Amino acid sequence: MEIETPSALQKVEDNDLARRAAEGDRRAFDRLVHRWRDRLWSVASRMCRDYDDAQDVLVGAFSRAYSRIHQFRGDASFGTWLFRIAANECMGLRRSESRKAERLERETNRGLETRELPDLSLLPEEAALSSDLMDAINRAAGSLSEPLRIVFLLRDVEGFSNEEVAEILGISVPAVKSRLHRARAAVRTELEHYLAS
Repeated sequence: MEIETPSALQKVEDNDLARRAAEGDRRAFDRLVHRWRDRLWSVASRMCRDYDDAQDVLVGAFSRAYSRIHQFRGDASFGTWLFRIAANECMGLRRSESRKAERLERETNRGLETRELPDLSLLPEEAALSSDLMDAINRAAGSLSEPLRIVFLLRDVEGFSNEEVAEILGISVPAVKSRLHRARAAVRTELEHYLAS
């Protein structure tokens, strides 16, 4: 799998577009959305593992980025800043879903009718890629805990550096390396089962 990472020139262009967007240039922000939406969708869909949730994360991340563009200082790349917003959106959504599930359980325990939870099936875009190996990799990544999955996706799928992943998630570089090591080991184990069958 070839990873396309932004060039130094793109980072400079992104930072210039972000500066112009902060000054009120809507077209500059539209160009940033156009540049980053596919990569952000790719990560959001894998982090959330649900089409509707991924859409919510994508829209929420761009909405927050737009409303907070004046806070972007350019210390990190625009992509790093945007992915941090998206990661926070996803984790916030997960916390919200966890609270909903707890509330549902309490209601069910009180004798109320059980409601069906959403099906977390593969996304249509992933089904289109349906090679057996890609399915195995997706299953392996999907079985990871959220902290490991997010690091694995950002580092190995999206190609961010350890330092950028640390910046996006607000954790230390050694924590990134530790989580990445555990994630890769788990994925490798899953793939060994796949290749053996």
